Amino acid sequence: KKPNTYASDFKFSIVLECYIKGNISEVARRHKISPGSLSLWRKEFIMYGYMAFEKNPSKIEKDF
Repeated sequence: KKPNTYASDFKFSIVLECYIKGNISEVARRHKISPGSLSLWRKEFIMYGYMAFEKNPSKIEKDF
């Protein structure tokens, strides 16, 4: 099975919702994504901010 890919704006909005609601499992269930994926997206957001979900990750490395 091919892994799902999600748009960067979708990831960003889901991560923000997760911080607002405070419950990873609830938000993941509502959007039919795994809690593990959502946890990873949150970590990436904490590390890189809004740049975490850009399509070119090497751009992030150069900026830091």
